[in-house]
Amino acid sequence: MKKTILLITVLIMATGLQAHDKGFEFRAGAYGFTGLNFHVKASAGINVTGGYRITERLFAGVGTGFEATNAMYEHVDVGDTYRYAPQHLVPVFVNIKYNMGKIACSPFVLVDAGWNFNVYKEEKKRAIYGFLFSPRGGVDIDMNKGYGLFASVGPRFQQIHRRERVAGKGDWIVTPIDEFCTLICLHLGIRF
Repeated sequence: MKKTILLITVLIMATGLQAHDKGFEFRAGAYGFTGLNFHVKASAGINVTGGYRITERLFAGVGTGFEATNAMYEHVDVGDTYRYAPQHLVPVFVNIKYNMGKIACSPFVLVDAGWNFNVYKEEKKRAIYGFLFSPRGGVDIDMNKGYGLFASVGPRFQQIHRRERVAGKGDWIVTPIDEFCTLICLHLGIRF
């Protein structure tokens, strides 16, 4: 799995660096996010996206990356205790971006949609991640022909599977919970 993700990342980078004048575009960025509820504490990640600029304003691509987060994996009803553990995630997503204009500082809207894979090995302290959806708004800043910076901000909706422990008659009742958590994401990066 790790070799496949590395190969995809290298191919995306090579495509973007070799052919950006022909409509291909490559972006690399770093981002931080925090939960708007109790599911996720402050987290950070990096990603790469490669794709094709269909028109001067419309871009479609695919991406992958790595995220480190401190997420809730279990809620215990006795004492209303939330237990958190480090989670290491690999997102794989499609990206659609629309620029509002063709100027040096161009606002845009974009959507990332895909799946977040959890690579954390310890089963007992693992929240299992799934579908992700992130609509954001931002700005592209052109530096030179085909090169530039970008910044975006917006919500992220992340599917998470966790456990709920409830005290029963002499034993714990463990119930799996499948829900969406809401995050706010700030993303900064470079564009080739």
